[in-house]
Parts: sequence; structure tokens; C-alpha cells
Amino acid sequence: GSRSAGAALPAGTWAHVALVNDGQKSSLFVNGQPAGEVAGALSAGPAVLGQGFAGEIDEFRVAGVALPQAAFQLAAASEGQGAKLLTFDTAEQTESGGHNYFGILFKALTVDAWVVIIILGFMLALAIWVMISKGLMLGRTTRANEEFLDAYRQSARASNGHDGLGDLPASLNAHSPLARLYQIGRRELGLRLAEGRASGSRFAVRPQSIAAIRSALDAGQVRESQKLNKWMVLLTIAISGGPFIGLLGTVLGVMITFASVAAAGEVNINAIAPGIAAALLATVAGLAVAIPALFGYNYLLSRVEDVTADNQIFVDELEKRIAETWQDVPAAALAAE
Repeated sequence: GSRSAGAALPAGTWAHVALVNDGQKSSLFVNGQPAGEVAGALSAGPAVLGQGFAGEIDEFRVAGVALPQAAFQLAAASEGQGAKLLTFDTAEQTESGGHNYFGILFKALTVDAWVVIIILGFMLALAIWVMISKGLMLGRTTRANEEFLDAYRQSARASNGHDGLGDLPASLNAHSPLARLYQIGRRELGLRLAEGRASGSRFAVRPQSIAAIRSALDAGQVRESQKLNKWMVLLTIAISGGPFIGLLGTVLGVMITFASVAAAGEVNINAIAPGIAAALLATVAGLAVAIPALFGYNYLLSRVEDVTADNQIFVDELEKRIAETWQDVPAAALAAE
């Protein structure tokens, strides 16, 4: 028969070698390609494997029938060091599984992470409630203050003030801090005027009385400021405490994940990745609480400061009006007495 020596196999690499005898000839295939042929049948003696062979054998197979060349090509393509029979498109795999990401995260959450996320959800609900209720309250306060100032200016122009501050509609007191401060000044001034008339003093309102009225107005202003800032502390707690609580959940989750790896005694990225990703979800929850609360707090604080500034300006204006108008009783009043 005929034979072909072929090329030597390169050293240090794996190769798929097959020998086929169909009863008429023996054919040699290397990596699925013909490498030589010898005519004649194989001898019936015992087979010897590895005699005169220097190298490593990963797998050895014996078939009872003569296999075609296609079978060796398939084996070489699928079992070789650089198998090319199957390929994977990782981009499409990521795209198709994107909608399951959060499902994987929630399934991997541990009990402590759930506790942290529930606490943060409660804090977020409180922060949203404070921001909405406080925003509505400040809107009502601003509108009520504008209505009061219109009524106050009309009352101030219609009265000379010697008989005390005029009465204004009581409906304004419900939502207007300025109206409540005005009622404090009106009440305190009425008491001082009554005392002055009873004692026959030349001065209807003494300087000490003006200082006392100012003290009452300042006390009322502080109480109004407390009302405006009520529950705002919940927003500051959400801003400063939310990220720390979330970080606590993340650290605990990562610790538990690595502890489970240590207990298993082997590193499996498929087991570690969901646990760490779920642990980071606690930090995300903390930031989701803190960020809206931060924006809402700064916005509400600016509006609270505007209302507080209006209160301070009005108290100063009301004190000056009291000091300028009720200093000395007119001479005609003294003569009548």
C-alpha cells in the first residue's frame, strides 16, 4: 500500500489522533484531517498501547466499527484545547437576563438586610409625610399672612391707636403667625392702658411696659418658630441616619456572605455575587431615603426661614408702633380728668 510520513506534531500542544482500519487499509487522522494511510488489515494479536510513545494521553477510545472522518472532525472541534463547536454571545445573555436582576437580588437578601430595608422604608414614609404636610402648612401660612397684612394695614390707617390696637377677624388666627403675634401685642397693650388709666399716670404706656410687651412678643415669636420647625428633625434623621443604617446592612450582608463561603470551604463566584449585590441593596435603600429628604429639607428650611423673618420684622414694626403712639396722654385728656 501507500503511506505518508506527514509533519511532526508540535511539542507542548494537544492533538487529536485517530487510527481507522476497515479491513482493507489503515488510515491515520490528526485533528480530524488525514495524515497517512497503509493498506492491509490489522493483525489479530494483542494490542499494545503506548509502546515507544513519549508524551501524555488525556483520553483513549476504542470503537467496534470503522468511524468516518466526520466523526473525528467533530471530536477535534468539540474536545480540543481551542474548541470552536459552540460559542456564546455574552452581550445578548446579559440583555436577555436584565429583567431578572432585582429578582435575583431580593431572593439573595438575608434576614438582617430585610430588617434594615424595612426600617429604611418606614423612615422614607415618615420623611415623605413630613415633606407633604409641612409644605401644605407653609402654603396655608403664607396665604394667611398676606391676608392678615392687608387687614392690618387697613386697620392701622383707620385708627390713631390711642385707645389700643384694633380688633381683626378671628379667622386669621388659625393659620397666620402674624395674626397670633398681633393678638399678643393687642392683649398686652390693653392691660397696660387699663393700668395707666387706673393709676392716673401722665404716660399711658411707660418704657418698662413697652419692654414687657416686647418680651411677650419675643416669647410668642419663639413659640411660632417651634411650630414651624416641628417634625423637621425627622428629615435630618433621615438625611444623616439613612446612609449609616444602609451601610450597616451592607456590612452585615457581606460578612454573612463571606462567612458562608468560609463554611463551605470553596470559592464559587456564582454563590458570592448575589449575596454581595443584595448586601449593597441596603446601601442603595439608605441613599434612596437620604437624597429626597435632603432636597425636601433644604427647600422647606428656606420657606421656614422666610416666614420666621416675616415674624421678626412684624414684631419690630409692632413694637415701634406701640412705642411711638402710646407715650403721652394728650393734654385734653388730663384736663378732663
